[in-house]
Amino acid sequence: MNALQGLTTITRVAKAATRFFDPEQSAALQADVSGAEQWANSIVGFAMAFSAVLAALTALSSGRKTSTRLENAATLAHWSKQYAVRAYHLTKGMGVFKPAKAAHMAISPDDPEDTMLAESGFDDFAQMLAKEDRP
Repeated sequence: MNALQGLTTITRVAKAATRFFDPEQSAALQADVSGAEQWANSIVGFAMAFSAVLAALTALSSGRKTSTRLENAATLAHWSKQYAVRAYHLTKGMGVFKPAKAAHMAISPDDPEDTMLAESGFDDFAQMLAKEDRP
């Protein structure tokens, strides 16, 4: 579940990041890039943790024996989700997403509401993300 939630979250981040490469949208984008290094590190961290989980799951699904302990794969899946959630928060903080929150509210990676979003069930999680991504 953690791996799926992380993958869903990072997909939203990637879709939002495409705005940087669209000349029309990037001209209108007033992104705060002060957290760009943390944002990039979160995305790379997600990719590294998720790739190990994916390798273990691929081996298990094909019937091959994996050298990865399942406890380690579960921990890496949790980490991948945490990296994805952090990237999501930083993306919102940079102004790339148009969150449903009031504009005067600061977006923090430690926000209990955002933590609840990340820790909710997968269906609720996907629905809540879809609501936040609406213009």
